[in-house]
Amino acid sequence: MIHRRKSLHSTGYLNDDGMIRRHRYFEFDVNNTQIINGQFSTPSGQEIIVDWGDGSRSTYSGTNQAWSHDYGSAGDYVVRIFGSVALTKFMMSAGGADISFDIANLPSGIFDFYCSGNNTITGDIANLPSGLTYFRCYGNNTITGDIANLPSGIFDFYCIGSNTIAAYSGKTWVTKIDYFGLVPVSPGGLSTAEVDQLLIDFDADLTWSSGDLIQLTGANAARSSASDAAVANMVTEGATVTTN
Repeated sequence: MIHRRKSLHSTGYLNDDGMIRRHRYFEFDVNNTQIINGQFSTPSGQEIIVDWGDGSRSTYSGTNQAWSHDYGSAGDYVVRIFGSVALTKFMMSAGGADISFDIANLPSGIFDFYCSGNNTITGDIANLPSGLTYFRCYGNNTITGDIANLPSGIFDFYCIGSNTIAAYSGKTWVTKIDYFGLVPVSPGGLSTAEVDQLLIDFDADLTWSSGDLIQLTGANAARSSASDAAVANMVTEGATVTTN
């Protein structure tokens, strides 16, 4: 008798030979949607197997592999990506995308995450994979947490949604950030003191350049004169800073 552990990362699947294959998997829900598409990446020589939740599976291997799945009609499905320890990039394109999951369940090896569309992504940013460098998340998201808990190597961060991230306790930033955007919807958002401190820390810790963007709008409070010098310095270095 084969016993399966009821863990999000260990349940097996039945392969074409009728054998149970055990792989870690990343699971997300598709909500009332017909077509989803995007890109996956894996390291050279490694693959992932996607169970689309409708009885079909696909295999992907390599960098920036385009994928698309048509369910035939809008519905609710559970997608599982087996072998997700090999998943380094997850991209969900805007067209028709309506998925939901908790960021605590993202594969530990992922470093590039982009999810656009009408998604509902939940969880605390403290649970983002430690090696994550690129994170953009659009939709009806309810991501929470302290900006200070972002992975230390992140260089591109954009998050928009309801109840999104409402704290910043201070941080020493060690990685050059090309784009930082936090656009929460009420009742989320940083206070004036938190917005000021984030901008002051950005100026103190990082050297900015032409094309770099900082956006702190949405339900964030307006900054005060306390961050005037920091903003002036970053703009002089070439960054575009937008606040309320």
